[in-house]
Amino acid sequence: MLIYDEQKNDLMLVEVKMRKDPSPKIKPRLIRRLKEFWNDSILVLVVPHDNVFYAQKIGELETKPVYYRLADFERFQDVFTRVRTEDISHYRDIALQTMKKQNGSSLAEKNRE
Repeated sequence: MLIYDEQKNDLMLVEVKMRKDPSPKIKPRLIRRLKEFWNDSILVLVVPHDNVFYAQKIGELETKPVYYRLADFERFQDVFTRVRTEDISHYRDIALQTMKKQNGSSLAEKNRE
């Protein structure tokens, strides 16, 4: 996703990853690949816990076995400071509903098998 900040006249590349697990594990291979090709971009995690949206600049992530949401990422609104609280709240609800539906459909698929 591309985000344009007209106040800073800056264009940012943002990679968004949604995980069903409240403690999502991000594989080191993904971080290495992102650092190699998009070191100046931002990685956003969407997880079904607490703040829901977390972000970190790719170049600031250290390569280690596993990345956890709270240990290595900041709250979304701390990285994207001009996003309104009510917008985050609105999209937080939508993200949680989406993850709940995906979880339900995954269970239904497993039961059919």
